[in-house]
Amino acid sequence: MEERVQRPKILILAGGWSREREVSLKSGEGVYGCIPKDLYEVTLCDPKEDMALLFSHLKDVDLVINLLHGQKGEDGSMQGFLEILGVRYLGSRVTASAVAMDKYISKLIYQKAGLLVPKAVPVFEREDLNEERIKGLGLPLIVKPINEGSSVGLSLCEDLSSAMKALKEGLEMGMRMLAEEYIQGRELTCCVIGNRELMALPIIEIIPLHSKVFDYTSKYEAGKTMEICPADIDEDVAKMVKDTAITSHKALGLRTWSRTDMILKEGKIYILETNTLPGMTPNSLFPLAAKAMGWDMTQLVLKLIKLGLED
Repeated sequence: MEERVQRPKILILAGGWSREREVSLKSGEGVYGCIPKDLYEVTLCDPKEDMALLFSHLKDVDLVINLLHGQKGEDGSMQGFLEILGVRYLGSRVTASAVAMDKYISKLIYQKAGLLVPKAVPVFEREDLNEERIKGLGLPLIVKPINEGSSVGLSLCEDLSSAMKALKEGLEMGMRMLAEEYIQGRELTCCVIGNRELMALPIIEIIPLHSKVFDYTSKYEAGKTMEICPADIDEDVAKMVKDTAITSHKALGLRTWSRTDMILKEGKIYILETNTLPGMTPNSLFPLAAKAMGWDMTQLVLKLIKLGLED
């Protein structure tokens, strides 16, 4: 009688508690749907709705694929929980996740690594609302929360009064805020995959069609953005962009996968941020870059699972 081979158990976490909940659910559904069930025993769990399911599967799971975008999922919280339980999970560890989620601290690390970033003023409380310092960034300027992803709360402010208003509103909602220099150029993003050996995937150029910036609506509503992959840029510039993505990944201490957003202006590359849990929805950029490599969604996810299980 032929012995039945036990399939590795995969637990996908999606949904969660952040403002990016709906995006996370779509990422989870996309990944769950493309994993061959004859190869892996797969469970999709929204911990916000079913904590009992989460705990029951953590006892003997082989790999957790954490797709909880935003706070309590991407910021080191869930990573710390899984570390305490000794559970293997895909992606960056606690400290790296927390640092990358903080747009101000990560800026300091990029600079230490010799990378260019837009000038910025952090606003942690009302006493930090210094008009002169913020005006020194020039106009227009970007206002965004320090600890949110998916461009949640991002706005382009044409004048100082609207910038101050956006900063105050963010503080009133309990968010730490960042006023940032607006650099008008070509927006590029580059995905990185791997553990000890890192590979930069084909570069994507992002062209918002109804906005000057790649905000939440542009990211997740079909037809709002043109995404060109591979980007139409010179070979030497492409190499510089890919090197910058890998340097960012290493500087932040990330693992397995990431996506770094940048602005290309007059031959210089300015880093905006690095995402440690890239979106995996039908409109997401990581699957688009993988497609340019000749990988479909299933091939991409199987590569990520292999990396998660070997590390």
